[in-house]
Amino acid sequence: MTRQARIDAPGALHRITVRGIEHRKILPQDTNRDDFLKRLRGILCDSQTRCFAWALMSNHLHLLLGNGLVPISNHTAASDGVRGEVIADGAALKLR
Repeated sequence: MTRQARIDAPGALHRITVRGIEHRKILPQDTNRDDFLKRLRGILCDSQTRCFAWALMSNHLHLLLGNGLVPISNHTAASDGVRGEVIADGAALKLR
């Protein structure tokens, strides 16, 4: 079943989960983690998206984001409402 499209209303909060496929590590090395966090910070700053909370574990990530200049769906591979799969830094990820 496909998930419904995100509500992109002013003041809306979005919970984003990234999980490793088959429970694999999403960012296997510290350099991968540091690079990911640097790129995430750049995206959030450029789009003026507020990050209220985040948690980065070895095989998954949680973000709580507020609306910015760009719809949240533009930041994820799941922009059509379907769970997307991407490969980042050699790690297999699922975005929800």
